[in-house]
This record gives sequence, C-alpha cells and structure tokens, in this order.
Amino acid sequence: PLGIDQHSAVTATADILAQMRSRVGENFFLFVGVLRYYKGLHILLNALKDTDLPLVIAGDGPELAKLKKLAKNTSKVR
Repeated sequence: PLGIDQHSAVTATADILAQMRSRVGENFFLFVGVLRYYKGLHILLNALKDTDLPLVIAGDGPELAKLKKLAKNTSKVR
C-alpha cells in the first residue's frame, strides 16, 4: 500500500519538465508524502542550509504550517 503504482503514475510532459527545471534546476532534493513530525523534515530543512541544493516538498499534513515557517529561514525551499 505504500509507494507509487507504476501503472497508474502519470509521466511528466516535456513542458512540465522544462517548467520545473527553470524553477529548481537539475539537482534538488524531493520529498513527496504526508507532512508528519516523525518524518524529520525539520531536520532536512536545517541540514540543507549548508548546501546549494534546493528542496521541493510535495505534500500536505499537520506539520505544514510549522514547515512553512521554518522554510522562510532559507531561500532554497520551493
């Protein structure tokens, strides 16, 4: 029950890929999932402050407001 079913996954079009590359570049960290405290996203956000790689978070959950507040401390979060 966990993960992405390859048969139902949507393939990104060339336009979508180009749009994402223009926003975040070629190299970035990606998190996809429910935003819960035990997943350690606050630790990941703090760790990325010392890198030049952006983080893309795709998800929603009870930690969204806290993570948005923490993300304001770094411009690398999209």
